[in-house]
Amino acid sequence: MGSDEHQLHIMLFPFMAAGHTIPTLDMVKLFSSHGNVKVTLVITPSNASMVAQQLNNQENVTSKQIEFPDPDSGLPPGCVSVDKLKGAPELFPKFLKALELMQNPFEKILQEFSPDCLVAEMFYPWATNVFHGVCLFALSGSEFMRRDKPFKKVSSDTEHFVLPNLLHKTKQMNSRKWHGRPLKRVDHLTMIPVLS
Repeated sequence: MGSDEHQLHIMLFPFMAAGHTIPTLDMVKLFSSHGNVKVTLVITPSNASMVAQQLNNQENVTSKQIEFPDPDSGLPPGCVSVDKLKGAPELFPKFLKALELMQNPFEKILQEFSPDCLVAEMFYPWATNVFHGVCLFALSGSEFMRRDKPFKKVSSDTEHFVLPNLLHKTKQMNSRKWHGRPLKRVDHLTMIPVLS
């Protein structure tokens, strides 16, 4: 890989249960086996030793610890994974509620690492909103508008033109175009058009 080539960075955030963490570790190994992919696994301190054993110093793999449970969660000490709830199923709703307290620390991790892709469990419904990036379609369309300027081939703002180079015929009007401005990343949540 050339020094100026971007290395794809994938972050994975498994649910705190062995039945979720182990398959996630398999995904980490699969992604990292490509060599040109950097992988970060977000884990809790209670999973750190198991993860270290499983990954055996995999190349291009790092882990980042996130505290759980938060002291304000109301969970009893030692309640660090679903596996620890076996004798107390009444704690499961409280456990799920405690996951919400991970949102702010997770946002800080995203800011620190700025991954290209996030694979997060359904138990973290807020992760999608926290990661929110611009989709590939929007980025591609913006680049093709900037480069090929198809909007200049029509005579009015209400006449349709076709966005070039996309798999499917996609029509657009000047009144709704992005004006082909390049995007710049403000932070891990926001990309805006460059106005100058």
